[in-house]
Amino acid sequence: MSSVWYVRAQMFILIMWSDILVHFQTVTKQYLPCEYAIVEYCLQRGITRILHGFVNPPEVPMGYAYEIQKNSDKTHNIDLDIEPMQSFGAKDHEWIVKHMLDLLDPVGRGKSMPPLYTIEDEVEKTRFCLSDLFHWAGHERNLAPQFRVFELHELYHRIVKELPRTPIEFSRHMANHDLKADVDSLSYCKHHIQID
Repeated sequence: MSSVWYVRAQMFILIMWSDILVHFQTVTKQYLPCEYAIVEYCLQRGITRILHGFVNPPEVPMGYAYEIQKNSDKTHNIDLDIEPMQSFGAKDHEWIVKHMLDLLDPVGRGKSMPPLYTIEDEVEKTRFCLSDLFHWAGHERNLAPQFRVFELHELYHRIVKELPRTPIEFSRHMANHDLKADVDSLSYCKHHIQID
């Protein structure tokens, strides 16, 4: 079987986060997530499953309310004090983790999580947000599943290079630029559609 046929049938997991705050605890960066989207995608069948929701962090660092509001106004318009952030689903971290694992590891083995792909600038944030979310849900940090997070544009670049008629000089930079333009133009979130 050629690699093109294998890639066409392969399932890929794409993940994105919105955050309410990025701050430093001592020297370590911390992201406070507020929204997530996970998509299972196959070139042959398109999007096969979606998990989208909101995350209300259990506590917000003291003195950061103004920064959070400023970030919200500038980016995603998600306010911690109103719906959807006050919903049960946003506060129930165990429920969120259970549904993420149902999508990522439906067999429940826990050992072989699929690779996750995200935008280049979001790899670190994705790792931190997953780690914190699992910790908030009661998992010990060292026992939480180990997620392998990769840059989506690298995957895109490799797939395009495998195609029989690859555009000449299709670079990693071009792949990254194409993906960022597409992501910035998409919004499937009901909350964002309503406020826009």
